[in-house]
Amino acid sequence: MDRSGALRYNLTCSTEDGRIADWIANQLEKDLGLENISATGIVLGPDSLARVLTVIKKPAEVPPYKVLEAAKALGRRFAVDIVEADIIGEIPLEVVLDCAEYALSVRQIRSSQVVNYG
Repeated sequence: MDRSGALRYNLTCSTEDGRIADWIANQLEKDLGLENISATGIVLGPDSLARVLTVIKKPAEVPPYKVLEAAKALGRRFAVDIVEADIIGEIPLEVVLDCAEYALSVRQIRSSQVVNYG
C-alpha cells in the first residue's frame, strides 16, 4: 500500500495474449470506475503469461476480491482464467478481513479473532 492508501494488486492470466489482458484491464477501469482503479495489461516477454496490473485506489471500497471476481468474469469471455494474483506492498488488516469474510461466507471476522503464530 502506498502513502495514498492505494493497493497494487496484479493478476496473471492463463494466456500469453496481451490484448486480452489489456481488454480486461480496460473493462475493469470502466466497470469499477477510474476513481477506484487503474489497470493495464502486459506481457513481460516471449512465452510469458499475460498479466493485469492494477492499482486499487480505494481498497476499503473496492476490495481485491471484487477486482478478482470481475476479472474472472471478464476472462471467461475468452476462455481465460486468472491463475494467480499478487499483492505488492502492504495491505490493511481491515481489507484482509473483508476478503476473508467474503471467501469464507462469514458475516463478520473481528481483528481480535486474528492471532499471530509467528
